[in-house]
Amino acid sequence: HLMDVTALSIPPSRERALNDSADERKQADRIDKIVSEIATSSSSPEWLRQIMSAVAPAFSVGIRALNIVGPYIVSGFYGAFRFYSGLSSNMSTALYGLALSFFGGSFPVAIAAAEAFRVSGWDRLVTCVSDINEDFQLLLKANEEDDKKDDDKDGVADVDQMDSRTLLSRKIHLFMVTVNPERLMQAIGGIGQACAAAVAVVKVEFARTVALAVSIADNIKKPAALIITPILARVLPVEYHKWINPTITTTCRLVAMSVAWYIQRVLSTVHSAMLGGLIAGRALLRMLNERKIVTIDLEVSFIDEALGWLITAAGIYFQFSNGMRLPFPLNLILLPLSIIDYILEWVVTWQ
Repeated sequence: HLMDVTALSIPPSRERALNDSADERKQADRIDKIVSEIATSSSSPEWLRQIMSAVAPAFSVGIRALNIVGPYIVSGFYGAFRFYSGLSSNMSTALYGLALSFFGGSFPVAIAAAEAFRVSGWDRLVTCVSDINEDFQLLLKANEEDDKKDDDKDGVADVDQMDSRTLLSRKIHLFMVTVNPERLMQAIGGIGQACAAAVAVVKVEFARTVALAVSIADNIKKPAALIITPILARVLPVEYHKWINPTITTTCRLVAMSVAWYIQRVLSTVHSAMLGGLIAGRALLRMLNERKIVTIDLEVSFIDEALGWLITAAGIYFQFSNGMRLPFPLNLILLPLSIIDYILEWVVTWQ
């Protein structure tokens, strides 16, 4: 019951797009033309042309893949959220506790950040996301209508007859006249402030882990440089030698971060299993009491603690038996959350 899911509804055009692959291919081709224009235009800055030229092939593949799987992912997310929002308070709390007990050690930073968001600025974050989503829906609708325009009445959409420069100018104009700039900037600023506050809270919470990672990196950098620098100096061309020190520094940071956060994951696995087990145990018994299946006074009974510790033991065993990694297919389903957790680890440790 975190927010009103109706404020973030999926546009009907995206649902129809599931069965309209031809339109999706055309849309991907138009995006390719725009990217190509940015990469080759003499009016674009040199650094931007180099970046766009390098990422254009991968960007094209990514756009096409997103057109195929994106609607399914979004529909699945909203379906799961609607299901969760429709649960009773005790049922949703029990599911949260079970998830924390069995999977909490895999996402220690993401869970801490979510809790920081919930406590410090969740309502504002939801408002900002809803504002951006509203503009996004308007832009999608306007773009869909623009793609159908045939002002010269020749039976071919105007956007399919434009060169890349004209198409880019037309879509920029469409964005400028459709989006509410003040609301968009306020929403982006609000999200930025909420993220900064959450990161600050997480930094404090994981201060000892950060200190350990920094200490490990500082202590292994010198011996690593003594061993690796001569090797890289022999195998790399002279013009690449300037990258040796940054490469060693980054590698040491990655190693240090992996070691420090592995230790933290062990601690988080036990802590999350304990916390989640007790939350789930009490919520399940409250639910059974409400349905008159059992009659237990949770204020004086130890059954909720016993059930909680049983769930805790199962959660710890499950997480450690899987090497604190998610089993298949959960590792694929929750891959975006895993990526977010890793990014947060890097930001909290080194920023």
